[in-house]
Amino acid sequence: MIAEYGILRNQGDLNWLINVSASQNDLTALVNDFKWVADAFALTLRDQHQIAASFDSVFRFRMLYNQKTCVATTLILLVFWQKKKELFKRILLRPHDFTQSPKLFEVLQGYFKGFDVSLKTVAAKPSANGGEENISILDAMHEFASLLPLTGTQLSRKVSANELLFGFSNALALDTRDGPGPEALGTQRPLESYFDQIMMAG
Repeated sequence: MIAEYGILRNQGDLNWLINVSASQNDLTALVNDFKWVADAFALTLRDQHQIAASFDSVFRFRMLYNQKTCVATTLILLVFWQKKKELFKRILLRPHDFTQSPKLFEVLQGYFKGFDVSLKTVAAKPSANGGEENISILDAMHEFASLLPLTGTQLSRKVSANELLFGFSNALALDTRDGPGPEALGTQRPLESYFDQIMMAG
């Protein structure tokens, strides 16, 4: 599907991706993240094709504006937008709801009958000591939801204070600080840009 939808048109496109899987800027990490999300939500082959086509649109748009794309986060939001719009709106308006493990697990199982929280991927830690950790879809969603309400300035402080749990969240915070420009400063919430772009992608 990556080839079919032309998601990676050249080797340099990998530099615009943020993978949850430990190896960054790597085709295997992109495939791992896609497979991880698809399997966790029990997506059909048809669902996967729809998500891949929409992901390509979001990815192209973000590259145009010098923004990197977090693969797993974007895929999860696309699943919500295409299959359960009320969840998509809820994470935007009430991100705190997505930082509560037991509650979130129950919600996702209610919406997605085949949801499998046991599936893990290996995520890198951002600290100087490095290291890796096996994380679930819930862990990735918690981290994104905790960052979503923050301004570019607040995200920058979290990077400086080494307060982020995973390499992908560190990369997200760095990208909003260094990549998209003025909206990353002051009181703007740069991670909210994902939601508009996903709605435009369909």
